[in-house]
Amino acid sequence: MDNQANRRPSIRKVYYQISEVAKLTGVNESTLRNWEEQFDELRNVRRINNRRHYTAADIETIKRIQEQRTNRESQQDGSISADSSPKASSPIAELPSATKQITLTPIQIKELIEELGEVKKELQEIAAQLT
Repeated sequence: MDNQANRRPSIRKVYYQISEVAKLTGVNESTLRNWEEQFDELRNVRRINNRRHYTAADIETIKRIQEQRTNRESQQDGSISADSSPKASSPIAELPSATKQITLTPIQIKELIEELGEVKKELQEIAAQLT
């Protein structure tokens, strides 16, 4: 029997469910829902019967967002960026506007706590000098 006759034609899906996208990208479903609020590129995810359906282009966008976030986190973990000014390396400078939902990684939270501790010490020193 001819092998080609037994093969099914490769059909590329037009829409993927959120669970499929989560498996394909490694990004959990709740994060995908949050990213729809944070990133304009994902705001128009098509909903059919009140379920999210992603296109191949949406999946590529998700992978790009994931890669950018991973790169930013690895830079914050210890490597020095080209611009090492305090504003550029500060996680506070990277926070989105107040109108967007803020999602921080544990590393970012730890860095914020450390920075706030330093600010507290500086304020205590200033207060001591004023009294």
